[in-house]
Amino acid sequence: MRGDAVPCMADDAVALWTSADLSTTTGGNLYLRHLIQALEEAGVPVRLTAAPPTGAPPRVLLVDSLVLDRAAAWMAAGRGDAAEPPARVVALMLFQPSAADPDRAARWRRAEAAVLSRADVVIAVGPTQGRALRGLVASSDRLRVIPPGKDAPGPHPGAPSRKPRERLRLLCVANWSPVKRIHLLLEALARLPDVVTLDLVGAVLDPDYAARLRAAIVALGVERRVRVHGPLAGSDLARRYAAADVFVLPSAYESYGVAAAEALAFGLPVVGCGVPGLRDLLGEGRGGILVPPDDVAALTSALERVTRDPGLRARLAREAVARGAALPTWAQTRRALREALLPLLGAKAHRPAC
Repeated sequence: MRGDAVPCMADDAVALWTSADLSTTTGGNLYLRHLIQALEEAGVPVRLTAAPPTGAPPRVLLVDSLVLDRAAAWMAAGRGDAAEPPARVVALMLFQPSAADPDRAARWRRAEAAVLSRADVVIAVGPTQGRALRGLVASSDRLRVIPPGKDAPGPHPGAPSRKPRERLRLLCVANWSPVKRIHLLLEALARLPDVVTLDLVGAVLDPDYAARLRAAIVALGVERRVRVHGPLAGSDLARRYAAADVFVLPSAYESYGVAAAEALAFGLPVVGCGVPGLRDLLGEGRGGILVPPDDVAALTSALERVTRDPGLRARLAREAVARGAALPTWAQTRRALREALLPLLGAKAHRPAC
């Protein structure tokens, strides 16, 4: 055994409590897969659970924000049947439920306060989210801001030098759920010249919303201008980024915006809404244009500007390349996650895998 190596952790050292199907392509699931990889690279297996632990608890319990309300009830009940000493709890705020679900914001705020105030570590995925959560954690040293990564360490090799052309291709990579506001993008597209086309990439998360979108494509008369690709990954997704001219994400809420970060790495100008995650990515004019959420007129105006002005598009593309290169890679994100989590196990972040 090498000098700093230690035996592998037991299988019950870390448990991840989540209701997510990690095989589904979402930004949150991608983050969780990299978190699991980060710990396994350090020799720490992660057990997935859809329920709170009973009996002897894991040494560290990772709580996905998807189950924050259930975790709050579990904590209020004395952590169920878990034996003492209780697990160290890490709240993974891949999104902030009270911001993402305004109709039930009060309920979610109570759950956030209950869990975050008692968590040993709270992980936020962006600076804006970190500031919003700061007052809920027990002390500031328990809060870590660890953004998602991107695949390429610099300008993506698939990013072409985009030259002005007659037809312009918009790209939206977003799963089909109401919070993504894809219907507003379809309305904006219908107001743009016919030379502007749209590629939609994403899985159906809400069948009723998907039916609404397909009906809107027909009702708005944009059938010939919209291509629906479904979920894509790897080289298939990379080809869509490389072939596009402008990336559009009209979401009403994004905790970070992994797809927008990838778009920047491809040198794509981003048009999106001024929600926390996209503000963190773009700031003021760093590779894109932000408009108020749920404002189809403002979204249309921004798209008109970038589609009609090749000079503006070229400037934003240059800024996108620079901004994308400055964003963390997934390797950097995994290292930051190890640095935050391994001390809870009494282990060092650089410990080699077994």
